[in-house]
Amino acid sequence: LATGDGTTLRAADLQGRLLAAIQASFGATDEDRELRQTLEEGYLSPAGRSHESVAEALYVSRAQYFRRMRTAVDRVALTLARDSA
Repeated sequence: LATGDGTTLRAADLQGRLLAAIQASFGATDEDRELRQTLEEGYLSPAGRSHESVAEALYVSRAQYFRRMRTAVDRVALTLARDSA
């Protein structure tokens, strides 16, 4: 998925692709904002936070958190697949 010479350039390319896919995957609806926030808080925030602590901070149950995360990740994956085709 990443392109570029060397690890640093490949990592930067992949990070840029992921951030662009996240931006393209979510709109302005309440549901989209919740999905994006869940994804960003769960995977893009500083390390060291457990999924349970993120769910608590978002005021959702653990089950709801993981449902949102699955939906958000699937949406970004579809965007990446579409953009790579």
